Amino acid sequence: MYSYLPGGEVKVEIEPTRVQIVEQLERIATNDGFASSPSKLKFLRYIVEKYLDGQTDQLKGYSIGLDVFDRGEHFDPQSDTIVRVQARNLRRALDHYYLTHGKDDPVRIDIPKGRYVPHIYLMESINSAADEPVMEPRDTELENTEDFGRIRSVFWIKPTLIALSLGVVSILSFFLLPDTQGEAKTFEQAAQISMGPSLSISPFEIISPSVDGENSRELESMRIGLHYELVDKISRFKDLFVVELNSDLDATVAEVSKNAKTQFLLRGSIQKSDTELRITSILSRTSNGEVLWSRSYDRQVENSAAWLEIQSDIAVQVAANLGKPDSQIHARFIAEQSIMGDLHIRHYKCLMRFYQYLNSKSEERHREIRNCLEVATTEMPQFSSGWAALTWMHADEDFNKFNLRPDQDPPLQRALAAAMRAVTTDPENAMAFQYLASAQFWVGNNEAFIQAAETALKLNPNDAEVLALFGNYLMRMDRPEQGLPLIEKALLLNPTPPSWYYGSLVIYYYLRNDSEDALKYARKFYNNNSLASHILYVVVLAQNDRMDEAKTAFNNLVEKYPFFPNQYESVIKSRRIPTGLYQKTVDDLILVGLTPIN
Repeated sequence: MYSYLPGGEVKVEIEPTRVQIVEQLERIATNDGFASSPSKLKFLRYIVEKYLDGQTDQLKGYSIGLDVFDRGEHFDPQSDTIVRVQARNLRRALDHYYLTHGKDDPVRIDIPKGRYVPHIYLMESINSAADEPVMEPRDTELENTEDFGRIRSVFWIKPTLIALSLGVVSILSFFLLPDTQGEAKTFEQAAQISMGPSLSISPFEIISPSVDGENSRELESMRIGLHYELVDKISRFKDLFVVELNSDLDATVAEVSKNAKTQFLLRGSIQKSDTELRITSILSRTSNGEVLWSRSYDRQVENSAAWLEIQSDIAVQVAANLGKPDSQIHARFIAEQSIMGDLHIRHYKCLMRFYQYLNSKSEERHREIRNCLEVATTEMPQFSSGWAALTWMHADEDFNKFNLRPDQDPPLQRALAAAMRAVTTDPENAMAFQYLASAQFWVGNNEAFIQAAETALKLNPNDAEVLALFGNYLMRMDRPEQGLPLIEKALLLNPTPPSWYYGSLVIYYYLRNDSEDALKYARKFYNNNSLASHILYVVVLAQNDRMDEAKTAFNNLVEKYPFFPNQYESVIKSRRIPTGLYQKTVDDLILVGLTPIN
């Protein structure tokens, strides 16, 4: 089989034998990503078996809906999108498998976009009519690592192009797209995966000697804040595949290599002695532990500029060592230091504590951090990220009924005002546009949400939190074709994500009566400990006919949120939710003990 690639190169493919294909299918079936998802595995087995039996003419949406997803004879593939959506999920799962666990497998199975007939070929049979390299390396030692070479070997392209997808397409970098791109194209491009060097970022370890409780809490908030900021900054380098590690601080380089499947690891330590702070950062290969770059910073941290200097220097040094320098981003980091250089360190610590709050919410923490951010933005009105953080704190008054202020404007109005202040203070702050998009979504302004989301993605298209957030919003706007790919990319970039990532996935599968996947994600989302996570956990248990568990979960919900039984209608309807979710949720809540409001 022959096919032609840009520039006239020829790709020669040899079809594997039946035995080789069956063996490859079984390799994939034993992988955790497929073994834990029977629906994906059933779909994959079906299309591969049809391929082997020469019955690819039967691989149509209608027959797949009947045979794989148990739809009835009246199934309409146009109105019921389950086959198209599940095909997209399967395609991305295969892409992820071949990028990680299956990168050395001899046989590749792809699902071309827009089709259900698999494309199956031998990996080692791909050759080029020319002997030119895939890309002109900027750093030969780093670019020609064994793992990266294997990943790139499926392409032969001109050096002027950049490979960005998981072995499917070659496209120009998102940052090179003209501003006239439509919203659909923006979200589609944001969902693409970079094929550049892959880097895991692990939270830095606190190695200070014993400190008192207050200093210990302060160091922990700074550690989490530094992690958030480093992920944000380094992921702005568009050709780096950045994986955020939120746990396993004591993991060795070998363990990170095994679990995250990345080529490089950034880790470090934070040490405090009296008034001096030392931050050490280390960039190493995951294959053999070789240290590529290391630096220690000793600072008397008296203002935010010291922290920003450390963060930006680490980001630029890491990117430069991986062969991806970007002068524009470097200049932006310098400008950021200038903007926030006069910010007092106590104000910057509010932002660090805000990041910590996002992972562990409580009414007490909400009160403390909201007040802290309000003082910081009053004393330093140019604190753009502080205004952005306040956006979320105001919104949580409405979402979780934390520390309500009935004598002020409604919480979501205050949230929108804070977000507007954030973007006007610093029009190049990705976090500001991320939260402006959120605020516009909350108040129901779809057009303004799209505009702000596009800007945030152009400023930083590879931040897992931004991708997951916008993916969730698009799902709740009944746009799963745009939202699902963003969430899936976010889960690739953050293999240990915060629980809120899963909220819209619960809703998606619950509405489609996929009770197995709905419960899987509901259990993950339940760790969020929010009102929405409790509600969805109850109704998904009911959908799975686990009525005793559902009633216990409902009692826990009422105990934690006693106002809910009398206000459930306004609570659910106040949120942006997909069509049909309200009635389905209420029906299942009534089954487990909710008394309907007449």
